[in-house]
Amino acid sequence: MDLVTRNINADISAWLSKNGLIIKNIATFIKSTADEAAVIQVSGLNDSRILEIMKTFLHENPFFTSIYYGDENNKMINASGWDPYEGFDLRTRSWYKNALKEDDLVYTNLFLNASKDDIIISIAYPVQFDGKNAVISGDVSVKTLISEIAGKQPSESGFVFLMDEESNILAHPRYTDWDILNIHYKDERYSDLLEKAKKNQTEFFDFELEGEKGFVVFKHVEGLNWYLLSFIPYSDLNAATENLPGNFAIILILITFIIFIFFRIQKKNIVEPINTLKEKIIGLDFKENFQQRIDYPIRNEFSSLVDTINGMLSEARNTFLEKESAEEELKAMNEELLSGNIELENEKELLNGLVENLPVGIMVLDSDLNIIITNYEFTQLTGYDTEDIKSINEWFELACTDPHYSRTVWYNSIYLKEESSVIQSRIVTKEGETRVVEFRSNRLKNGNVIISLTDITRKREDENKILESEKKAKKANRAKSDFLANMSHELRTPLNGVIGFAEIIKDTELTDEQREYLDNVITSGRNLLQIISDILDFSKIEAGRMELDEVKTNIIKLIKDSMKIIEPKADKKGLTLKTEIDRRLPTFVLTDPLRLKQVFLNLLSNAVKFTEQGEIKFKATLKESKDGMAFITFDVLDTGIGIAEEMRLKIMDSFTQADSSITRKYGGTGLGLTISNSILTQMGSGIQLESTVDEGSRFTFSVGFRIANKSLPPVEKTENLSLSPDNSKNAKKTDTKMIKILLAEDDRLNLKLAKTVISKNLSNAVVYTADDGQEALEVFRQKSPDVVILDIHMPRYNGLEVTRKIRGDALNDKRTPVIGLTADVTGKMLEKAKEAGMDDIITKPLKKHELLEKILTHSAL
Repeated sequence: MDLVTRNINADISAWLSKNGLIIKNIATFIKSTADEAAVIQVSGLNDSRILEIMKTFLHENPFFTSIYYGDENNKMINASGWDPYEGFDLRTRSWYKNALKEDDLVYTNLFLNASKDDIIISIAYPVQFDGKNAVISGDVSVKTLISEIAGKQPSESGFVFLMDEESNILAHPRYTDWDILNIHYKDERYSDLLEKAKKNQTEFFDFELEGEKGFVVFKHVEGLNWYLLSFIPYSDLNAATENLPGNFAIILILITFIIFIFFRIQKKNIVEPINTLKEKIIGLDFKENFQQRIDYPIRNEFSSLVDTINGMLSEARNTFLEKESAEEELKAMNEELLSGNIELENEKELLNGLVENLPVGIMVLDSDLNIIITNYEFTQLTGYDTEDIKSINEWFELACTDPHYSRTVWYNSIYLKEESSVIQSRIVTKEGETRVVEFRSNRLKNGNVIISLTDITRKREDENKILESEKKAKKANRAKSDFLANMSHELRTPLNGVIGFAEIIKDTELTDEQREYLDNVITSGRNLLQIISDILDFSKIEAGRMELDEVKTNIIKLIKDSMKIIEPKADKKGLTLKTEIDRRLPTFVLTDPLRLKQVFLNLLSNAVKFTEQGEIKFKATLKESKDGMAFITFDVLDTGIGIAEEMRLKIMDSFTQADSSITRKYGGTGLGLTISNSILTQMGSGIQLESTVDEGSRFTFSVGFRIANKSLPPVEKTENLSLSPDNSKNAKKTDTKMIKILLAEDDRLNLKLAKTVISKNLSNAVVYTADDGQEALEVFRQKSPDVVILDIHMPRYNGLEVTRKIRGDALNDKRTPVIGLTADVTGKMLEKAKEAGMDDIITKPLKKHELLEKILTHSAL
């Protein structure tokens, strides 16, 4: 009878294992396909491939009504073609959660399918691939299985039935008209039966069911919360007994008597020795820690039992000794732990002392944003302690009201960052005072955050004062630069008249004495002009507004031109000039020729000035050439008065010469070396000095130049840097072609000077004049001149504005050359002139040869 129950239970287990194995195989197959695709680095697994695999298994196992796949992103692929209803989320299903949790096969309770015509159980198995958790699940029909269970009979009137954990009757032969809707049918009688089956210690027990007594055999179905039960009425057993032969009772009585005699004989051999053994065991004294043993000298069937008991006593003794040893170790560990706790308390006390005495405020937040620790400095800075502010929310409400740092910004910047972070924010103290505080945070491994607070209010005020001072200094520096630029213009303009008319007078018939006086006037004027230029350059350097322009330059020609300019001065003093140029020097380099020539002339002029006899030597040596760069060293050597050692550093300072007697004797502003050294600093170099008093000096500097592309044309940049000889004496125009010139200048003296120079030297020139920009524009439109010369600083339209209007005038069908006239020779002014449309610039004071040369050049275009 029990065999029937066991067989049915085995059938159910086999059925579950078989269907579960199918789901496992699907998951394994999909996982292996994904792994193989990853190894060969191809896209071997996608939704369509998963669907194809599941459809294959569904076709081969028709008892599955559906097989589907679902992952942690709620993506679902169903091999049966069923589309989930709107809002369906497989991740909320218990079978999905349990499969991932158990990491094994799971089975659901029975449920009706969607069409209510079949009973289903779902089997699910987890799978992982592509970094995602997923579950393969299948729905299996159990209607046929339940029918088979209900048809089994353990006896003539006995029956087999199936129940679940919640006492629902799943299968029962008495319900022949099984209604599929009664999946969860309950009967209190069977519920009592199931409860007794669960509590019973054996698989057999007596029970009265439906008014009939009998016994019950039950088995738990492995893997499910199902119980398989068989009820066998006693009436079936009685009927079986009545069918036995008549002498069976006699035989049964005889067998019973024999058994009785057998037990009486064995009593002496079994029961009495057992009682003796019992008494010896009771007599054992376990207070001696299991050291006693049972003395049983007779060797019979019980000797082995005695040996076993004695062995157990030995093991108990060993266990006791191990326990004693463990207790000793535990005691030692407790003592060590107590010592560690004491040490920990000491360290904690030390740490609390350190925190309390730190010179910055400390605030510690726990993972729930509660303020759990503050120190003395925190209270001194904010006026609050942990009694006033218990959480970060209260901190924002009371103290941290800076609009630039909202709770979210402060939380993200200070609390959430794993690495140390710093912010600066305003706080309001308990007394209502606003302070600027620097916050530094450090996150601990336990989730707490330590925040330090440093009062930087005074520091911020000092910084603001410094910034304000810097602004004022820059403003004053700009004002000074603007003043010097304006003064440069105002000084150059009258000097232009002085030097210009002096040169015109020089071309007339003069006595030798008059000519000497006139030369002195011109020389003094030009010296004054040089001083003005030095002061202007110095103002640019101080304001940081001196800029270098890199253009293609013939470095060898630049050196030779500089020597030619200084040659008249050297000849006048009877000095010998020597030039040594390394033949390896590249012809063309990229540099600012104007500023480099200014350095050359300054050093050469100083050498001539401070040398009474002997020679001046200029050397240019190629030190290295690599990677398109030429590193050239320049030396200016003289045999002059030399410089004392204590003065060598001072002469690089502004307005400084070796001593006051030199200033009286040689003159000068003391700015030349300062300006030259500043220019070289911008070029990445500087002046080095070697000197011996009364023997001479050697000024050295080295510059790295980029070697220029030979295909690019050189760019000439000129400025009035020296007293060049006048080469325009014979510039009088003999061409009969008439040149119409418009000359606009608001200073009448300079206007007359320029007109006189042009008229005396260009006989075929007609000069139209204008006093301001408005008049110049009107004359231009009336006379259509061939060349226009405009002073840049004029009232009623300056020269730049007039140029823009000329360039935009529809009547000007040809591009008339426009030449600017200015005392402002800054790079910014030159750039403005070019942007306005001017073709050239003449700098004041006006130089006759430069004016005539530019007129002739542009009128020939």
